[in-house]
Amino acid sequence: MDFRTITFYMYEPNDKNLFCQHLDKVINSKEAPFKSLNNSNADIRELKKSGGIYTGFLANLRLTNLPHLAKIHDLSERELPKDDDEALVEKSHFLYSETTGFLFFQMNGKGFRNPTNLAEILTERFNETVALNQKLTGEQEAKLNDKQDSIHKIEINIANISPSLLGDSSIEEAIVASAKVAQKIKLILSYDKRSGGILDMSILKLWKKLKPQEPTRFIAHSTELDEPIDLLLDRVKFTKRVEIIDGYIVSQSAYQKLNECRIEFSASHE
Repeated sequence: MDFRTITFYMYEPNDKNLFCQHLDKVINSKEAPFKSLNNSNADIRELKKSGGIYTGFLANLRLTNLPHLAKIHDLSERELPKDDDEALVEKSHFLYSETTGFLFFQMNGKGFRNPTNLAEILTERFNETVALNQKLTGEQEAKLNDKQDSIHKIEINIANISPSLLGDSSIEEAIVASAKVAQKIKLILSYDKRSGGILDMSILKLWKKLKPQEPTRFIAHSTELDEPIDLLLDRVKFTKRVEIIDGYIVSQSAYQKLNECRIEFSASHE
């Protein structure tokens, strides 16, 4: 039996009752898979409910840029054969608990790193806005709030930024300019620490603008601290070993580990 270590993150719906209502509607619709008219590359599959616990997975349907099959003993290769109504599927499993009010989501680098597509499908189909916000400890954010007037350097990695959410500070303008030429941005802005200069906007405000878009790196350096403030350390996460077969995660194993996350979180907050 083979295993892989994966990461689960926690999210909180903006309206928990509405989120449950939408999930119930998906189950009752009997549509399998459950799709959005505006998103052909993602859908909801295997959604079930038992005792206040919802489980299922968000499918990333890859239609292009698929792996190739190569000959073992020469250099020839060909495209992966598939029918026109087929796609390569990458699964991001999730569990939602009515009791805790939190969504536990499997981060899948080949599938989805967050449940944004899940929220978008529900919003589009039922015409009522669903948002899923990261569950954070708040420790690093509190440190940033305390030291926000002494930040001289930031490091940001983010993809698919929405420029409309940003303002006109020099930092935000740099991000917007970068987003016009590239999907993935790696940005470092810095004053010489010895000069005493600091960045020209509240880095806490910038973090709150970028947080919903889930940057993969957001580190602030304060002239008053020896160690940087790493905002991604605030994310509540779990790492688990799940069973795999032929390189693919076994869904039942993923659901078991998601339930372990739910139990561990509930026990730590009793």
